[in-house]
Amino acid sequence: MIALFKKELRGHLPLLALVVVLFGGDFLYWPFAERLDELTWVEQSGQLQPGEGKAYGFVLLALTLVAAYSAFPREHDEKTIEFLYALPVTRSQIFLAKALAVWSVMVVGVGLDHLAGAVAQALNPQSLVGDQWRFGLAAQVALLDVFFCAVMVAHGLLISFLRRFGLIVAALVGYIVLQIKRHSPAHAYFDPSELLALEYQGINLVVPWTGILFHTVVALLSGLLAYTLWMGSAERLTAGYNRLRSHRAGRVALGCVPLLLASITIGWFMTWAIDEAENTEQVVYREFLPVRAESVWYDFTYDSSQTAAAQSLIRQADAIYEQVAAALGAEVGPRIDADLTDLGLGHAGIAQGGVIRIALETLDADDALHTLYHETAHSFQFQLAGGRVPEQAESIRFFIEGGAEYVAMELRNDPAARRAHRRLAAAAFDRHNIRFEELIDDTGFKTVHDANLVYVLGETWTAALVESCDPLAPGRFFRALDRQDAPEDLSGITLWQDTLQAAGCALEPAVAIWGERMTELVAAEREFLDQLPSLGGGVIGVKGGVLTIQASFDRPLAEPADSYYLRIRRDASVPLDQTYTLTAVLSDDDETDAGETINFQVPANWVGDGTFELQLGQSIPDARWPFFEDWQSVTTSW
Repeated sequence: MIALFKKELRGHLPLLALVVVLFGGDFLYWPFAERLDELTWVEQSGQLQPGEGKAYGFVLLALTLVAAYSAFPREHDEKTIEFLYALPVTRSQIFLAKALAVWSVMVVGVGLDHLAGAVAQALNPQSLVGDQWRFGLAAQVALLDVFFCAVMVAHGLLISFLRRFGLIVAALVGYIVLQIKRHSPAHAYFDPSELLALEYQGINLVVPWTGILFHTVVALLSGLLAYTLWMGSAERLTAGYNRLRSHRAGRVALGCVPLLLASITIGWFMTWAIDEAENTEQVVYREFLPVRAESVWYDFTYDSSQTAAAQSLIRQADAIYEQVAAALGAEVGPRIDADLTDLGLGHAGIAQGGVIRIALETLDADDALHTLYHETAHSFQFQLAGGRVPEQAESIRFFIEGGAEYVAMELRNDPAARRAHRRLAAAAFDRHNIRFEELIDDTGFKTVHDANLVYVLGETWTAALVESCDPLAPGRFFRALDRQDAPEDLSGITLWQDTLQAAGCALEPAVAIWGERMTELVAAEREFLDQLPSLGGGVIGVKGGVLTIQASFDRPLAEPADSYYLRIRRDASVPLDQTYTLTAVLSDDDETDAGETINFQVPANWVGDGTFELQLGQSIPDARWPFFEDWQSVTTSW
């Protein structure tokens, strides 16, 4: 038996050489292409990433199937099978030697690959990404790899009996398995590559016991059938096949078998397709008819399906225009182009110069009216500043948004809405300890805090500026930005000091009053703030290419929020409107007590490898924005 096994190994020397190059080649190129002290286990073995092992499995599958597929046909083609049968060994030993030889070569490859991972990590002394190699996890993954190879050996020996038709059968079976996965995800374990699509619970590997049991049974059946065909029935089946082909009826029957199999397969998939089509929601296409309308100060465009809402807004528009102009001390005259057909992707409205866009279809009547006030105020800010707003946005964005929000709140005179927004501002000021120096650093602010907080914090700061100076101070500030003798390249504190001085105001009193009013606001809302829970969380597991992120509360909930939110971004450079946001809505039957958690399911491709950032939030009654905690960094390396 040992001599026979050695003989089979010699026949697979070319495969062994290929395996050594593929799986052990890292040792050859590392010294020339990599920084040895920066290598990591996860980077060296992409198989460890959740769901990424399928590509690695495809390599194992291709090599193992090819080797097993050639084991017996090669002996028959070279007429050496009779010599093997004449040796003083049993046919079972011949079959076992061939299977073990192929499997052993693949085990060498798997071993080299995992050895490379261990060596890579041993060469990395860094405290953060070094010393991550874990023997337990490496052993589990290696055992899955060698088990997968054993399954492929059994299948390869079976399909090799059909020679060139075996690959066709294998491709057909593979296609059927893929369709089963597509139409019934619960049976995805039918696909052997799922064995290597690693999943984790925390940092622990989830062993796919269902898949292991299923493929153990299937591989044993394949191996038993392959043994029966190659070791005893091959000659008889071949003789029977030749006798059948010698008769016309037999040839017809043989030709009908593939047609029958093809018909059954096609009928099977057509049934699935019909069921899927019946269960698919009907897509309704709505005709878009743009309508144009003019008022004294606006040129409107709106969707014909939004006629009632648009006309209600148009009737109030000119009064809004004149009120905002008066509030900012601006001259009336320039018309505003108002596009009410915006899609509202992450915003209610946008303004740029004399053009504003409002997502009317996504807003109720009250929000649409508020947005028209807000965006009209932006239009006048641009007019007063003469185009300087974008240049100074880094230092004044909070005032641009907060000032427009202040104008809308003042002119609409809605105490309930203002209180809800100022509750949000109080929560941010109290919990995040926000100071004026952070507000005038927009990039730094968005790196740490919720970017939308500038609306409510800027509104309170604008109110403090008005109190410290006079009601027209916000408009004069924007006009002072565009004065001819304004110094160049000012930013931050110096920009604010210079511009407010030119506007007849002073920065220090405004900052002092803002601090006092925010402290008073926090004291007035202390009961609400004490009940507002702090949300914390992180990744608790990975399964099927989906991350489970769990949010937890730090205190009992006297009154749970209507909705909870999760934002995801790769890093701080991602704009707010390009982040991913998930919402969890609690039903009336939900009871949320201290220590209870909320889980969010996040596709792994949203975050990629390495690290990403998340932000957890909750709705505030009557406020236009949720309250979010600060951004926190999370790792996806397992």
